[in-house]
Amino acid sequence: MIVEKVLAETDWAYMAGIVDGEGSIVIHKTRPQKKYQDKTHRYVVDVKIGMTDKRAMYWIKDNFGGCLYTSRKASKSSREMFGWQIRANKACDFLKRLSPYLKTKALQAELAITFQSTLIRKTGWKGDGIQPEELAKRDAFYEMNKMLNHGYDPETEGGYYDR
Repeated sequence: MIVEKVLAETDWAYMAGIVDGEGSIVIHKTRPQKKYQDKTHRYVVDVKIGMTDKRAMYWIKDNFGGCLYTSRKASKSSREMFGWQIRANKACDFLKRLSPYLKTKALQAELAITFQSTLIRKTGWKGDGIQPEELAKRDAFYEMNKMLNHGYDPETEGGYYDR
C-alpha cells in the first residue's frame, strides 16, 4: 500500500474526482540518455495532478505519498502551479485503490494497472536485453494509452466520443 494512513472512503472518492478533473494517467515512453543510445526506450506509468491550490496539493501529498513540485509561472499575472506525481509500482497500487471511484479516467487506470503488472523485469533501468516481443507489447500499451487520453472510447461507435 502507498501510505500507512487509513483513509476514509470519502477521501478516496474525493481523490478520484481530483484525478478525473485535474489529473492525468499516462504511460510515458522515454528515450535513453545520450550515453545509453544503444539501449531501448523506457516505459513508466505516471499519475500527475496540477492545481493552483497549495493546501489541496499538500493534503494529497500527506495522504497519498508521491512527490510535489512547482511549475514556473506562465506570466507575471498567473498563479503559481503545483504538481503532484506518483510513478511505477506506487502509481499502480494507488490506481488499484482509486479505480472504483474513477469515472472519466477509469479506462486509463485499468490499462495502466494491467501494463505495470505485466512488465517483465530482467534488465534494470538501462534497458539492456529487452526482447523485441516485450518492447512491442510495451509500445502497444503506450499507444493505447495515448489514444484513450485523446478521446478514444472502445465502446463508442467510431471509437471516439464527441468532444
